[in-house]
Amino acid sequence: MASLGEQQFNEAADFWRHDIGVNVIPADTRNKRPIVAWTEWQDKPIPEELHNQWKSTSAFNKGLAVVLGKVWHHYMRTSLYLVGIDLDNQKAIEEVALRGLEDLARSVIVE
Repeated sequence: MASLGEQQFNEAADFWRHDIGVNVIPADTRNKRPIVAWTEWQDKPIPEELHNQWKSTSAFNKGLAVVLGKVWHHYMRTSLYLVGIDLDNQKAIEEVALRGLEDLARSVIVE
């Protein structure tokens, strides 16, 4: 049986893959590094079998990383691309989210 932490990471991996539709890979988020090479998955979909293998072997237990780019796994979004903007300080947030993060979140994913 999966631990609560493992279950939460697996659910997050499934959310990004199935609900948003992008590739997601195991990562050590505390040390900000992927556990598997992300470049292999930049221009092709990660097979469902590999995604499930990562979940069953607890590969997501240290975290996960979303591979920005083409949406592969959501049939209604296959013409779209996920673009990331790193707003890592208050000044950046104020410059991009002029009306606040809640307002920005109405039109884009804020994570």
